[in-house]
This record gives sequence, structure tokens and C-alpha cells, in this order.
Amino acid sequence: MQRRLRKKKRHRQQVASELELMPMLNVFITIIPLLLLSAAFVPVTVIQASLPAAALTAATPPADAPLELTIFIRREAFVVEGNGVESRTVPRPGPGEGSDVARRSLSEALRQIVAIHPENREVRIVAEATTRYEEIVDVMDVARAAGLPEVSLAEAGTGAS
Repeated sequence: MQRRLRKKKRHRQQVASELELMPMLNVFITIIPLLLLSAAFVPVTVIQASLPAAALTAATPPADAPLELTIFIRREAFVVEGNGVESRTVPRPGPGEGSDVARRSLSEALRQIVAIHPENREVRIVAEATTRYEEIVDVMDVARAAGLPEVSLAEAGTGAS
């Protein structure tokens, strides 16, 4: 009697040790084409930006101080500052208001600075943590259109002065 029970237990252990991989392979075979198909419809965009170079600004002599043009994106206004440049404030529109006037004013302020300092091609955009990405991209577009193609990004708490 005991021999029969032992044989049944051994037989059960051997049958249970087999792995059934077919259901898992079927799932993978189904998922891979779906992922490849969905990846074809995902647009990939690239925004070229660079980080502020702290080492380069520390190495320049103080007599020939760079412009270090900075655009602060604040809740109520855009503030444009730089070494040797008068600070300019451009009011931001409220929610639901048109942003064309603010963009034109900011563009005009940047064009005036570029006209005075044509050798400068860099601008740093310092945004608050609550600033929406589309607003940052709008300011980047305005800066590039004004003749400042080298854009650096910073957060108001980390890179702001």
C-alpha cells in the first residue's frame, strides 16, 4: 500500500515540473507586432538645448564680462536681464488672453539687445517650477527668431540669480 502511494507522489512531482512556455510565447508573438505598429505612429521631436556652462563663465576675465542674457519666466511677466543691459519687463497675458502682444514685445526687446550686442548668440531661460512646457518652448522660439539660437534652460531655484 505504501509503495503505491510513493509511486503516485513521484509521478505527480515529475508531471508538475514541466513548464508550459507556449502560452507565454503566444503572448509575446502577439505583443511584439502591436508594439512595432504603435511605434510607427509616435512622432519624435527634438528641441536642441544646452546647459549653462559654469566653467566657461568662471574662466573669462572680469574686464571682458560676457553679456549673460537671461529671460526669467515669472507668473506675471517676462523679465530680460544681462550684464550691461537695462532690465526689461514684459507683462504676461492672463489665462484666456492672447499671447501675441507679449510675444511681440519680448521679441522686440530681444531684437534691440541683439542689435546692441551682435556677437552674443546665447540666452538663458530661467523658468519657475509651475511654468508650462509650451510657454518655455514659445520663449525659446521667440529667442531664436530674435537672433539668439543658443538657448540654455535653468530652473528658478537652481540657476537663477
